[in-house]
Amino acid sequence: MDGSIQIEAFVWQPVAIPHAKFRDLLDAFLKQAPETPDLERQGFELRTSNPMKWEDVEAFIKAVCKWAGSTGNRVLGQVLKPGKTAIETAMRDAIIENSLRDAISQLGSNQPDPVTALERMLKIRGLDVSFASKHLRFLFPKYCPTLDSILSFRLGYKPSPGGYG
Repeated sequence: MDGSIQIEAFVWQPVAIPHAKFRDLLDAFLKQAPETPDLERQGFELRTSNPMKWEDVEAFIKAVCKWAGSTGNRVLGQVLKPGKTAIETAMRDAIIENSLRDAISQLGSNQPDPVTALERMLKIRGLDVSFASKHLRFLFPKYCPTLDSILSFRLGYKPSPGGYG
């Protein structure tokens, strides 16, 4: 390899990004999204908390959706949409917590499994691959990239658990 990473551009032409440019690209990204390191810390604290508290889960979901911008507001409304009864809302909360715990368990094992973790996150009503992967990315940035529509389109990965693997 010549010291660069080959990717496909928006027009499906090969483009090389030299490794030396990554730091500059990361710095430019962090200028646009300065809350990213704090959200990574929040994800670490959530994944290592025992027991996990609903208030922390809810705050994390809200922070990830806020980080994502305007689409995040729509997703947040679906994910945290109250049930018609208190029992339905409690069931929603339990599904969210269990899915999150299962995903964390998949990624915290000796053999991290991002695909299965993504499948677990997709059990949460309102999360698609893009937003489920965003949550995983902040829980385990070492293992989990974000697979949003831009990356899916530009790099040719299917927006599915299989495309994530």
